[in-house]
Amino acid sequence: MTVIRPKQDAGDTPVLNTRDTGNTNDQNRPAALVLCVDAGGTSCKAATLSVDGELASSVGGPCNVSTVGLDTTLATITAVVHDALGKHPSTRGQSPAAAFAKVWVGLAGYDRPTLQPIINDALAQFFGLSLNGGLRVSSDIDLLPACLMSEPDIISAIVLVVGTGSVAMSYKRRGKDFERVGRVGGWGRLLGDDGSGYAIGREGIRRTLKGCDAHALRKSTADELDSLSPLSREILRHFQRQNVECTPETLLSHILIRSTIGNTGEDDDASRTKTIASAASVVFTAVEKDAEAKQIVESGASSVAELVRMLVKEQTINAGQCALVLGGSLMGNIMYRETVYGIIQEHCGKFNQQQTRPCGDQSNSQMLPNFRLRHGKVEDAMNISTLGSRVFTHSFSALMPSEDLKIYLSQSYSATSIAAELDDSAVTFIVATEGSAILGFVQLRRDTSERCIDDLDDKIQLQRLYVSENHQGLGLGKQLLLKAEEEAALMGFKNIWLASWELNPNAERLEHDVEGLGDGQISPKVVLQSSVSQCGK
Repeated sequence: MTVIRPKQDAGDTPVLNTRDTGNTNDQNRPAALVLCVDAGGTSCKAATLSVDGELASSVGGPCNVSTVGLDTTLATITAVVHDALGKHPSTRGQSPAAAFAKVWVGLAGYDRPTLQPIINDALAQFFGLSLNGGLRVSSDIDLLPACLMSEPDIISAIVLVVGTGSVAMSYKRRGKDFERVGRVGGWGRLLGDDGSGYAIGREGIRRTLKGCDAHALRKSTADELDSLSPLSREILRHFQRQNVECTPETLLSHILIRSTIGNTGEDDDASRTKTIASAASVVFTAVEKDAEAKQIVESGASSVAELVRMLVKEQTINAGQCALVLGGSLMGNIMYRETVYGIIQEHCGKFNQQQTRPCGDQSNSQMLPNFRLRHGKVEDAMNISTLGSRVFTHSFSALMPSEDLKIYLSQSYSATSIAAELDDSAVTFIVATEGSAILGFVQLRRDTSERCIDDLDDKIQLQRLYVSENHQGLGLGKQLLLKAEEEAALMGFKNIWLASWELNPNAERLEHDVEGLGDGQISPKVVLQSSVSQCGK
């Protein structure tokens, strides 16, 4: 791919969530491999990376040592590591004990002190590395602050994970790394996990069971469900879709007896946990129109926010110098995440930054289960204007005089100017939405060029790519970029060109993603502009 970049105005692509893999000039030296294993409660993922940027990965089954047991945990890790090695071009057939220079295993359930020595010994033998000689073993949650290692102004971090369970941990910077210094919650479903998917599902089911008891006392028939609240009716229907014989009288038995929902051989306890947690989706779906569902969700959000408040209060953490990292499946729900964060901010103040990251058993697609991509419409102008202004300010306010920033936003991001662009036949907007909210957008323009690429035929400009601060790191930027490529190809263009502002730190990371786009024939090829001298001023 050709890589060139002239100087450009400040308005281009302030947010894109990719990472440079780097390169090496030593072509004769064998590539040193590093490995990360994210062994979570529902899946175990392994990724191995060589110094030349070649990546291979694999995914396996549940790996929480506290629930599936030590033998299953070690067998699962062994399987996914061997699979990743088999996929990597430089390690096919190689033993894990000889392959890796550095290994980090993040394991759910590792915080149980009695298990740690056994796990450490087994992994050290498997990888041929000692804990002080290249092997690191930690809780899977400890993987999350790694995204902050390159940001020296962040001196502390709080990680809040809300999925089937709920837990919060605090970290302090130690050199380039983050050391865990506090933990709140994570007691498990019998004693805690308030605000988790399990807790929200359980509360919805409890209210439904109470309604079913009243239904039975009235001697109503199974088909006469008017006595149940709207939420209870929806939860009952949720379980009836799994078992048509489920009635108000048999709902409790259906839940307590071994479930068939997603049952892939897990034990009865794990199966029931999954069954109960599944009802949370019904509660979240109903929350906008149902007061009972809203009450359950707001109570859960308060419980989750309390975990962070305790860490901030008891450890006197300065939120202005602290990052808040949110992970777990429930933090992929925009409404719940924003409710939780609003309560946290009310009690703790504004954090230096807030990020949402896939965690443990969550893939990017699971973190954003409801987003969809569509063409932008003139009616979207206000939402795009608000998002663009906010993200641009977040990215560049420190780099521009406040008056210049104000003028630029009024000219480029007013609702009127955005509406005009949406109505312009030379411009194509693609927006990512969840419900009525716009999470991000990409903008293509057909009538622009730069002097250094005037000889490039069939080209279209990727003019803007913005992702809401709360959705960075989830792969949404990449999905917008891929959709932009698809749209450009449908319009007959063979090249996408992108201009980036020289002070934009995020645009530098775009190369890693765009190099994977197109083949220069039926799909667009991306031209990154990366040298001021090549195009002049």
